[in-house]
Amino acid sequence: MLSSIIVYILALGNLVLALAPPGPWDAFNFAPKTRTVYATSIRHVEPTVSGSQNLLLSSGSATFDGQGSWVTLDFGKEVGGWISLNFDSVESTSSISLAFTESPLFINPLLSDDSTTSISTMNYDGVLAVPAPLSTGFWTQPTFSLRGGFRFLTIASTSAAPVSISNISCEIEFMPHVEDMTAYTGYFFAKDNDFDDPDFLTRLWYAGAYTVQTDTVPVNTGRQFPFQPQGHWANNATLGIASPIIVDGAKRDRTVWPGDMGIAVPTQFVSTFDLLPTRNALSTMLSNINPQTGALSESGPPLNQLGSDTYHCWTLIGSYNYYLFSGDDEWLSTIWKNYTLAMAFIEGKVDSTGLMDVTGLRDWARLGQGGHNAEANAILYRLLTTASLLATYANDTELSIAWSKNATALKTAFNEALWVPEVGLYRDNTSTTLTPQDANSFAILFNVTMNQSQAEMISEGLTRNWVDLGPVPPELPDNISPFISGFELQAHFVAGNDSRAFDLLHREWGYILTTNISVQSTLLEGLTANGSLYYRFSDGYDDDASYTSHAHGWSSGPTSALTFYVAGLTVTTPQGRNWALAPHVGGPIDGAQGGFTTALGWYGVIWELGDDGSSLSLNLTTPVGTQGGAFNRLNLTFNRMLSSILLFVSTLLGTGNFAWALAPPGPWDAFNFAPKTRTVYATSIRHVEPTVSGSENLLLSTGNATFDGKGSWVTLDFGKEVGGWISLNFDSVESTSSISLAYTESPLFISPVLSDDSSFPVATMDYDGVLAVPAPLSTGLWTQPTFSLRGGFRFLTIASTSAAPVTISNVSCEIEFMPHVEDMTAYTGYFYAKDNVWYAGAYTVQTDTVPVNTGRQVPIVSQGHWANNATLGIASPIIVDGAKRDRAVWPGDMGIAVPTQFVSTFDLLPTRNALSTMLSKINPETGALPESGPPLSQLGSDTYHCWTLIGSYNYYLYTGDDEWLSTIWENYTLAMAFIEGKVDSSGLLNVTGLRDWGRLGQGGHNAEANAILYKLLTTASLLATYANETELSTAWSRNATALKTVFNQAFWVPEVGLYRDNTSTTLTPQDANSFAVLFNVTMNQSQAEMVSEGLTHNWVELGPVPPEIPDTISPFISGFELQAHFVAGNDSRAFDLLHREWGYILTTNISVQSTLLEGFTANGSLFYRYNDGYFDDASYTSHAHGWSSGPTSALTFYVAGLTITTPQGRNWALAPHVGGSTDSAQGGFTTALGWYGVSWELGNGGSKLSLDLTTPKGTQGMFTVPKEISGTVKVNGTTVRGDGRTIELDGGVVRITVD
Repeated sequence: MLSSIIVYILALGNLVLALAPPGPWDAFNFAPKTRTVYATSIRHVEPTVSGSQNLLLSSGSATFDGQGSWVTLDFGKEVGGWISLNFDSVESTSSISLAFTESPLFINPLLSDDSTTSISTMNYDGVLAVPAPLSTGFWTQPTFSLRGGFRFLTIASTSAAPVSISNISCEIEFMPHVEDMTAYTGYFFAKDNDFDDPDFLTRLWYAGAYTVQTDTVPVNTGRQFPFQPQGHWANNATLGIASPIIVDGAKRDRTVWPGDMGIAVPTQFVSTFDLLPTRNALSTMLSNINPQTGALSESGPPLNQLGSDTYHCWTLIGSYNYYLFSGDDEWLSTIWKNYTLAMAFIEGKVDSTGLMDVTGLRDWARLGQGGHNAEANAILYRLLTTASLLATYANDTELSIAWSKNATALKTAFNEALWVPEVGLYRDNTSTTLTPQDANSFAILFNVTMNQSQAEMISEGLTRNWVDLGPVPPELPDNISPFISGFELQAHFVAGNDSRAFDLLHREWGYILTTNISVQSTLLEGLTANGSLYYRFSDGYDDDASYTSHAHGWSSGPTSALTFYVAGLTVTTPQGRNWALAPHVGGPIDGAQGGFTTALGWYGVIWELGDDGSSLSLNLTTPVGTQGGAFNRLNLTFNRMLSSILLFVSTLLGTGNFAWALAPPGPWDAFNFAPKTRTVYATSIRHVEPTVSGSENLLLSTGNATFDGKGSWVTLDFGKEVGGWISLNFDSVESTSSISLAYTESPLFISPVLSDDSSFPVATMDYDGVLAVPAPLSTGLWTQPTFSLRGGFRFLTIASTSAAPVTISNVSCEIEFMPHVEDMTAYTGYFYAKDNVWYAGAYTVQTDTVPVNTGRQVPIVSQGHWANNATLGIASPIIVDGAKRDRAVWPGDMGIAVPTQFVSTFDLLPTRNALSTMLSKINPETGALPESGPPLSQLGSDTYHCWTLIGSYNYYLYTGDDEWLSTIWENYTLAMAFIEGKVDSSGLLNVTGLRDWGRLGQGGHNAEANAILYKLLTTASLLATYANETELSTAWSRNATALKTVFNQAFWVPEVGLYRDNTSTTLTPQDANSFAVLFNVTMNQSQAEMVSEGLTHNWVELGPVPPEIPDTISPFISGFELQAHFVAGNDSRAFDLLHREWGYILTTNISVQSTLLEGFTANGSLFYRYNDGYFDDASYTSHAHGWSSGPTSALTFYVAGLTITTPQGRNWALAPHVGGSTDSAQGGFTTALGWYGVSWELGNGGSKLSLDLTTPKGTQGMFTVPKEISGTVKVNGTTVRGDGRTIELDGGVVRITVD
């Protein structure tokens, strides 16, 4: 149904919000359609009342014949507000009263249910007596006596005199700022196969949404405190700083409670996106901070209860949730001072155990709070992780790193102190065996567990608390808490036990929503284990069952859980700029759909399982410019370890840069170098001086190492390339203690007094120096300043620089690259074969994907320093050339790096930002583009000018981003005119912009530049077609044809079988000849084969030495040559090159052995470009350069054999190259249309090919039979005949054999 959605637009303030689409789900929306509502039925009537049915109509009246006459009206659902009625006939002594109740159990002409306070006689509130003497005409309930939540209204005559009334209505008080309360911005719909009511899940979703609406109230309608005397109630207290505001319950307490908001606000987000009440509630709580201590109240005005460490944390967690959903920067800036003060207060309660010592004992009603309590510490962990993220958004990097570090330490201490392995649960504190529901649920949900198996164990253990109606918390015996059960529900989903989560839904909320003692429209605050309303009967509610609230937002957990887990769609960064799609399909449903809105637009999903449950069809809509990851967990079968998922994408709002289906799991995951967390630790000690004691402790989270004065140093090995900011703890210092940090990628440059060079190359290899930690040192946590970020290193040397000893511990690195991605290992592509360098290339490009404000400073900082805090472009993240250096956008490098990005992570937002940066820097008069991005902004390169424009085609090919293409088209065509203007009368480009990738001899009629121009013209012609510029497309295609002819006439040397570098030389360059084959500048296949053979004349043991830059090996140009050999049909030669060059790069002990070297000399040293710009500085060479990752895309496109040929992969090609050193391969990638995967294997001595292919339905492709294989071609068992050696195929899952 999503494909036919028409998005309705609602203007709310400065936001334009998409309403949820209409559908059958609308029948379950409980929200009133108007602000005036009427009873729907008579629940009870005494015989002495005549005409009671008229009270349901707008005409006629009912007569109450004296005392004892009463009638109960049923509004059909929870409502709240002020009653109005008409007195049609009265006598001087006539009198009536109104009694209200949520549950039918407490219908009574003499009593309302209790809302002011609880009392065991259940008679505190009494009734509302209409002031006598009565007068005929219209009467409205006084404002102060508002009844916030009820379903049943009892009208009773309280005198012997008769009275006639009519036209009874309720004016709704909640949602005062909204005209149409049914106008939801989200929805959910699913059919439940295991519940009596198949619509239970949908009904429950809307019941939760409506509950939170009833709790969204005018700011001046709070319950009065101190309480009114018995027999009265009053709801006219001020609740906060502004209206509307979100409170805990409709009837009571009608107060801001931040813990309750931990459930209610996600409900608000997925259903109405009505976040103003949340903003007002949080602003109220934060404005009431104790300015001296930083303590926050447990509840808002007028109650203003104090003394709760957990609710203190919930206010701060709620601040993150609000910002996540809204991206409200203005609000964040206004509350940041109080937020940080409140953080300091709560962190100050962490004692020497590493755990918080709880002294603010008030909580959600649980017993046993205090001390090293597990629940409170789990909440604190959640606070620290969200605070770290919030600090990042507030541009407070040092706080972000510190809070992240503290979270890591707390997690370790939590597990060491509170985990009970023989029980498989956490205990409540360090002196009990009680295993609480709250702490164990939070531990899974907030990721305090150490691994997935532990989470699964807890999920199982939690069921020991279950009775027929749900979990009974050991920390609140004989009660059932939908609040804590809402977190447990999510925990079961997170633990991967969908069926258990649905079981809990059915038990607890199935009862709440259907029992005839509830309002059956909003959700109960709590109940007893046997299902009665005597919630908290012995713990605060004084046996007053009538006091229990029937519309408590903290019970609405299923609403957001059904959206986030069952529909499977959630946001992961503010406003949903990043999102995640992970539907949980393991429950009693065959499909689900739903969605929500943010300020960026509509997010919607529909999924359905196939008949056997092993395939999934899915439609997804997300806003243009957002990015997401998908399918972290799906219990579906894999065909030869390739997913059988058929993923369909409906981009209603257009196509953005998306990462959809994750690669299937398999043995290839062992080769993924990406860190699993953003905080990483050294894995071994590379070197230690004898004057350092306890160095091994630096690899642990406990213990420390002591440096006994100057000359004491240790080198930590992180095991692979990393980059970021170092944090460590000073455990013991003296007044003159001092230390320094030195960084290097290669072990050749390990030194206690020098880092490898990144700022600038010098022959003495000592430009950067070390990072001196500012003295005097202080005990406690220290974090590297933001500006001094080290973008790429494997080895960290810590050295004492004074005679005084110093003791340190807990050394870690906070990763800076891939700042927009939570799980860096979550690849959308994979490759697996006997020969495998694929993952090193993928990780290299990840390390080159950086925050936009972390560029190398230009002008270069003075010797002995470095700084990486320059702005690199228009937006973050952005792709740069190298992790350590140059940390700038170089479009030529992207010619290799971006295809790597496409096949591995589909993380193309950094590419979009890089290209947009380059195109925005165009010279508006000439059309010239810079060679590099800011701050370097070098000019004068015709080839890199072309690479920016070729990169624009590549980006569009992979994404189909029409919106982006339209925004850059004017500058693109201007840049095309500039470069075409350099084609002279010879028909060739006359190169005057001489800068290039490092090669020598650029200029004039250069073959490399003209081959690149040919590639540009052919791609520009295609891009113009997609931009509906037919004339330009034709012209550029014609110019390409002409250039090809002239190129071959001018440069081809038939007796050598290669192209020469220019028209006045005999030099035959690696770059031009590789490009000629790869870009199809050759005139025929035999010429391509001749060039492939000729290129080997440059080879030495470690790879090709380009004649255009002697004594150097360039993995950048070799990456193009590698592809050229595949194109020329010489697979064995391509594999030979892989083994020679990248075999050395990845295994030599002078490299980082995880990411890929920028270049090296012909004999394998790091003196790359030693006499051409790098001044004999081997330490300056980058060990993580994306331009060296050519094998990653080549292995996918040629060895696995799968590539796309039109935007988004609507058309694709399958041509596996089977002539190399592998007899099988598999791999795949993702586009916005879905998953493309292939697995092939040779049999019968290499004469038979078996191949499994998955591509999205609706796409089309061409299969080329490998030249090495001949025989009958069968597709899904049916013999097919193609055109020569090619077969046309439709998208889907197919099995191909050639035998």
